[in-house]
Amino acid sequence: MVTDARALFVGSKQLGLKALQAMVGAIPGRVAAAITLDDSADTRSLLPEFRTYCQSVDIPLTIIGGPGELGETIQQYRPKYVLVAGWYWIIKPGLLNAVPGGFLGLHPSLLPKYRGSAPLVWAALRGEEQTGVSLFYFDEGIDTGDIVDQVSFAVAPQENITDLLAKAESAAVELVTRYAGPLLSDTAPRRKQDHKLASYGSPRRPEDGRISWNQPASEVYNFIRAQTRPYPGAFTHLAEGRVLRIWQASLFPYPYYGVPGLVGQKHMDGIVVACGEGAVTIHEWELDGRASMPVDSALKWGMRLGG
Repeated sequence: MVTDARALFVGSKQLGLKALQAMVGAIPGRVAAAITLDDSADTRSLLPEFRTYCQSVDIPLTIIGGPGELGETIQQYRPKYVLVAGWYWIIKPGLLNAVPGGFLGLHPSLLPKYRGSAPLVWAALRGEEQTGVSLFYFDEGIDTGDIVDQVSFAVAPQENITDLLAKAESAAVELVTRYAGPLLSDTAPRRKQDHKLASYGSPRRPEDGRISWNQPASEVYNFIRAQTRPYPGAFTHLAEGRVLRIWQASLFPYPYYGVPGLVGQKHMDGIVVACGEGAVTIHEWELDGRASMPVDSALKWGMRLGG
């Protein structure tokens, strides 16, 4: 390994903190600094944790106000490469070319599948049985750069987005631990993506979580589990525009015939709602932003959801 080569970290949020910790553990003394942003207004922010951790391992932490400050800050440290995790702005080509070993990112999909936004959410929405995390080089495209390596994991039918996020963090840590050193010594593998196999996911907004009860029960179920905590949640409406946000559901295990959105009988620990084909059982919900309560306290037989 080149003894004077150093790496730099850029990122935020839970994935970013995990990646930084793995990086420091893999190449102690070779992480020049960490760069993050003031995202304290975001409920997912871990800015205090970044401060505490960097102080504990004696690594400089620079908090920038926006992407325009990134280039100047990076040039101060002259790193061999930059690892990016939890960063939501495009890095301009001029800056990409200014670092000899390049910029690398962690993308929670098996590239070239699910390039772009919300890859884990899209994977769950589409009922994928397997996904993973890719460590890859940035280029001028959207997640199109060469791949160092990937770690895959299974997606069980009962798992929701919280479970997938935890698996993705573990996979990311594994990749960083394995390759942080080889990237400094130019011994890490590198292969091009097969662009013919690419797929893309668009950004998602909270209002995109409205449930269409005309869909088959399997799709409604995937829709709910893909958007539960820590995301805004799938939702539907009751009479007079009241918003019912559904946090937990399951597939009703028997054939079910009913008008889509109609609330049927109480079954075991939930309320059955008919879909375009089959039904789902709702186990946990939130009405008009109030704390979650048992479903049968508000959902009565014969009610129609989605109006």
